[in-house]
Amino acid sequence: MTSFSQRYGYREGSPALQIEGISRGLRNRIVNQIWGLFLASDRDREGYVARILDGFLKQPLPLPMSPSTAWQTSKNIRDQLLSENTPWWAIYDLVEFLYDNSLPLRQSLASRINKVLEEELAGYRLIEGQIQMVSSPEETAEIHAAMAAESVPDPVKEHLDRALELLAPSQRDYRNSIKESINAVEAIVCKIVGENGTLGSLLKQLKEKVDIHPALEAGFSKIYGWTSDANGIRHAMEEEATVGPEDARYMLVSCSAFINYLATKAEKAGLLP
Repeated sequence: MTSFSQRYGYREGSPALQIEGISRGLRNRIVNQIWGLFLASDRDREGYVARILDGFLKQPLPLPMSPSTAWQTSKNIRDQLLSENTPWWAIYDLVEFLYDNSLPLRQSLASRINKVLEEELAGYRLIEGQIQMVSSPEETAEIHAAMAAESVPDPVKEHLDRALELLAPSQRDYRNSIKESINAVEAIVCKIVGENGTLGSLLKQLKEKVDIHPALEAGFSKIYGWTSDANGIRHAMEEEATVGPEDARYMLVSCSAFINYLATKAEKAGLLP
């Protein structure tokens, strides 16, 4: 289980979606891709070093530019990128710059960078040469709000914490992350209703306790059905690849938002502290 400092972003290693910054691991991995594609290879190293120094970093070129000076300069560039003194957003700026200035390697760059961004749960992707947001700060805020709210019971937070852990690069267990997200909703509904049971049956009782719109009840009932039927998340799947990180992120955000909604409703009704 992740620690408090990791879950709430006070220490490196949080598996939460990365929007307003990048972790040390994500910085390292992006720089590794840049190093491997443009700086470590003998293929036009001098040309890429010159482009990065002149066009991006706006720094003087080493004179003379020779294979030995290009190699040393490439290592200096790598050290600069890895340094915390280089703002996190500059790393993304450089990715866009290299995409614009490396036509032969564009496809490889996009493929490698997007793989890293997905595995490290970054809220961005390299799309048509631009780093574009795919997860909004509002979505991330829903997860943090559910984890921090005093009115949300601890068992609910434990399921959400586990769902986050299973999204992390070291785990990537998307099926079980989705299951934990649904279990979190099930746990808060059990608390509000005052008895144990499955989410499918308890949702019918929930509307007797709190004022919940029929569309929301129906929506989560269908989502629960998807996770519970013979071909669903809680049962064996013949094709594991049918569940991806986008599915797990969507469920985590949606379930966190629903939990925040129910906790507020239940708190107003005096059903939660």
